[in-house]
Amino acid sequence: MNKWLTIGFMFLFATGAILALNCGGDSDNTDNEKACSVGSLGCDCVNDKCNSGLECKEGKCVAEAVDTETEEDKDTETKEERNTDPTKSDIELTNDGAGKLCAKGVVVGPADNDGWESHWGAGFGLNLCQSESNADKTPLGECPSDLSSLIGFRLTVTGELPSELRIQFEDNFEGSDTVKGDNGYIVAEILDEPQDYLFSMAEVFYLAEADRPELNPELFTSLQIQIASHLGDIEYYDFCVQDIELILSDNESDAGDAEETPEIPEPNDDPYCADPTSLKIIPNQSNWVAGCSNAIGLQGDVFTYSDPG
Repeated sequence: MNKWLTIGFMFLFATGAILALNCGGDSDNTDNEKACSVGSLGCDCVNDKCNSGLECKEGKCVAEAVDTETEEDKDTETKEERNTDPTKSDIELTNDGAGKLCAKGVVVGPADNDGWESHWGAGFGLNLCQSESNADKTPLGECPSDLSSLIGFRLTVTGELPSELRIQFEDNFEGSDTVKGDNGYIVAEILDEPQDYLFSMAEVFYLAEADRPELNPELFTSLQIQIASHLGDIEYYDFCVQDIELILSDNESDAGDAEETPEIPEPNDDPYCADPTSLKIIPNQSNWVAGCSNAIGLQGDVFTYSDPG
């Protein structure tokens, strides 16, 4: 055999032995082993470590993966996914099963003041009094359960606060020849802290004060969380509403005479009934809120809605 070829084999053998020792080979003495040397991409990881910019992946030292996608590419991809020229509002609602509802989507404002009926926004809601899932909406004053002590809701908004997020009380007053019918609301302004939204605080604020209808809680059919659109604007949103609680009146006169006041049942062993004022949104086909989730018996479906575009 050519002596130079023999020397080459001996050199490769010696180099392989050194790499085996340096990169974790078959030695049981891992405390004395060193991490991989530069260029040794295929050797074993030593004590879950590699050196010279290599990373441990599936037990081997390999070159660190480089993300060649630029921020501009990512931004373009996001815009493409979202549709940069939507013509109508939309909403996607997720439910964690314990009272946290998250919404994301887009609201598209009208091009002019003649378009408000078709471009007013999007939102989700909770019916306050239904006999069963998918039943007709029933106003509080006609509910089989006595909901007269309900005066509002406490909830926390997290994520990104939309430019105009309305905590809204839908009612079944359609208006008259002299009074415009519409839903009263309160604009949410605080993130990450519980806030009280009382029936008495709500108004139809977009109307001039003299033109606003007088709101009657007995006609309220649902609690709504609405992302309002703005003239000529396209707004993407992504936020959650959580820790929803019922606010009950502590004034006995509000609930009628003592002998007529229904007895509030004691919470039972069902985890959804542990707190008389806590609202647990139980996820099923209709995101049903069962009556046992609160002691006063409020129950209904969670629903989404958006403008027709």
